[in-house]
Amino acid sequence: MRYRIAVIENKLFEPLYINCLERDLLIKTTEEKVSELLLNTRVEIAMMTPLSFAKISKKGDWRILPTTVLATKGYSELLTLSFKQNMKTLDHIYFEDASEYLISIAKILLAEKYDIQTNITNKAYSIEDFDAFISYFAKDAGKFTIDLSEEWFDTFEFPLPFVFWVVPAEIEDTKILLITEEIKDNLLAKSEQIEEYADEQSHISRSGEIIWRWNDEIEEAIDKTMDLLFYHHIIDDIPDTKVFGRDYSDDN
Repeated sequence: MRYRIAVIENKLFEPLYINCLERDLLIKTTEEKVSELLLNTRVEIAMMTPLSFAKISKKGDWRILPTTVLATKGYSELLTLSFKQNMKTLDHIYFEDASEYLISIAKILLAEKYDIQTNITNKAYSIEDFDAFISYFAKDAGKFTIDLSEEWFDTFEFPLPFVFWVVPAEIEDTKILLITEEIKDNLLAKSEQIEEYADEQSHISRSGEIIWRWNDEIEEAIDKTMDLLFYHHIIDDIPDTKVFGRDYSDDN
């Protein structure tokens, strides 16, 4: 069987599907549209965030593939919040090309760590209308910044999960695990150590990890992230995290 795949089109996630050679089977779209495609049986494999997974949890029986993922543990240079110089408030933050999940985790982090309630939008206005902006990759950041992955781990003490793969429970073909392996970047390791360049005169260097492989810590982090989404009234229910290949017959 040729499995159809839906992915969230985002440059952060490209290493997970960049080698998909059968382009007619790959649909690049938004976080919301990926969920629709899976629910309407238009695809068999879907890239999902903890938020999109929670939203479809009551609409079917799903399994997470324990293969490739994207998560961060500490400093990562993937998501950076840059502040305007001489900023007095943090009422408006610009986040171009952001999904609902990425906006949600940024809001949760700012609320939990700094007690800041702010508006984060991807609607294009003049940069002067914003107090700060969030960018992908540190090279696109401003001068006064914080690394959101680092702040997340410092605050909650568990990794920040971004995306993982989900399939309908009725799919039991173990070959589906190989598909996610075949479409990833060939150079992708289980994890990647990130070291910040240290200017001895300015600050102490920071380090962290980008995680590309499913493990028990990531499974726990997904559960805890959904707990936070529920606590902040972003989702209505906390779904069970069911992993492909495990027996859940006793749950029925």
